[in-house]
Order: sequence, then structure tokens, then C-alpha cells
Amino acid sequence: MKLVIKKGTTSKRVMVFIQDSGSTTGAGKTGLTSASVTCYYCREDDGDVGGTAVSLVSATRGTWTSGGFVEKDATNQPGFYELGLPNAALVAGADWVNFHIKGTGIAMLPLEIQLTDNTTKDVYDRIGAPAGASLAADVAAVEAQTDDIGVAGAGLTALGDARLGNLDAAVSTRAPEAAGNLAAIKAKTDQLAFTVANRVDSTVIDKTGFAIGTGGIAAAAFAASAVDAAALAQNAAQEVADECLNRNLAGGGSGGARTVQDSLRVLRNRRAISAGTLTVYQEDDATSAWTAAVTTAAGNPISEIDPA
Repeated sequence: MKLVIKKGTTSKRVMVFIQDSGSTTGAGKTGLTSASVTCYYCREDDGDVGGTAVSLVSATRGTWTSGGFVEKDATNQPGFYELGLPNAALVAGADWVNFHIKGTGIAMLPLEIQLTDNTTKDVYDRIGAPAGASLAADVAAVEAQTDDIGVAGAGLTALGDARLGNLDAAVSTRAPEAAGNLAAIKAKTDQLAFTVANRVDSTVIDKTGFAIGTGGIAAAAFAASAVDAAALAQNAAQEVADECLNRNLAGGGSGGARTVQDSLRVLRNRRAISAGTLTVYQEDDATSAWTAAVTTAAGNPISEIDPA
């Protein structure tokens, strides 16, 4: 059995059906008293503890008593009993509470209660409220909010129709906010008690997936020292440095037969001259990076330069 009860409800009575364990037809057990059964409950927020005992006492039908237990009608509704739920079982702080009733000759009865902040009855009460009650107060609040976001006049009432059912048609006749006045719109949303995350603010908009068109970021858009070494991750700085080394000396661009890196290799890496050919090696001093024809003359005996 499952019920839905609002958190913090007090003096709550529920009807439970207790089945006779000896019946093959599912008949209810009659004649039970507060001394015949035991009852425990547990809540979502109990933590590492056992069930809480409910002290069952005799009660009067139709009257709440904490732990009250009384048979409803043994003749016409056999097996039905009123149970007065302890107030402590329904307090805020948990989303559910489970009751367990047991005893000799009866089938174990679990009673699950979902604890909610509001019930459907709360919603229906607001929808069906007469003029001047809570729904009317809600309408007045909506009118005040529409004034705050730039609707001229006295909000919804000035539109000639205060009924929410015609709100879409009425609002469509209103003049829009001044074009480009982003700051004013942001101020209006503040008046509606929007949280910071709801505001039109570059610091809270998720940029994931946005595309920036050609020329969308210009040098003038960056303040002096806006992008410094501290703003670059180590791998980003390394990629910039690597691309500089890979710059083509012949007209720019990446890669090519003559790069900055190859120019520096002749200063630091192994070089060898053999049979009129200069070989400049990569950083392992074993793999050729580039070669060049060498014209030699008598009295110039240098044939290799191999730095450590």
C-alpha cells in the first residue's frame, strides 16, 4: 500500500487493510486491538539505525491519536483499521517513510508513504481559488513582473484581457524592448529576481559549440598584456615554439626545404663532408637532415665536424 502525504502534515489518520494469514481468499482479519499488533516505521533520513517503534493505543473512530489503532467496521468492512500516524514520522527532511505492521495470525502489512513538498490538492486549490485568493495574488504578481520587463501601461489588465488564457495573443500586440539596449534588458531580468546564471552576461554563457567568423577576433579586441605567458598552457606554448622552428625561410608558411630548424642544425648538430657532399644530421647525429654540395681546395683538410 502506498500513500502520498505532504511533509510536515500533523494529526494524520490513514486507513489500512490487514489480511488474515489463515484465509485462502484474502479475507481481512477482524477483532484486532492495539495490543494485538506491533508497528514500526523507518525514514529516508534515519541513517544507520533500526526501525522506530510506534506505541499503539486504543482510539476513537474518526479522531486522531498518535499511534491510535481502532477497527473500522468488523461486519461491513472486515479487516479495515484506522491508524493515527505519529507527527514525527511525517516531518520534513525525508522524501519517504515506511510503516510495518505485524502480529500473530495476520499477513505482514507494509505501508509506504511518499513525502512531498506539495500535493496535487495544493495545485488544484490554487487553480480553483476565487477572486482575491491566492490565484488572484499570483495574477497581480505576474502583472507587476510584466511592467518590470517593459510592458507599457498597467501590465496584463491594461491589455484589455486579464485572463491568462489570452495572454499569448495580448502580449503579441506589445511593442518590443528598444533595439540593442542589452544593458536595459539585463536590468529588467534582475527585477524579475532571475539568478545570476539566468542573466544575459558573457561571464555565464556556455561558449561550447559557438563558431567565430573570419575576422571575428581582431588585435584591437585584446587589452595590453591580455595574453601573456601565464595565460598559455605549457603544451600551447610548446606548439607555438615548434611552429616557429618549422617556419619556411622561403616566403613563410610551414615546412619546406629550408626551415628555421634546419638552419639551426648546422650550428649545433653533427656535420660531415665526404666526396664533395656536406651532410647535416638531425639531433640524433645519425639521421641526415639535409645535404649540400661542397667545393674543396688543397690545404683545406677539414672533413667533419661532430659536436658532442
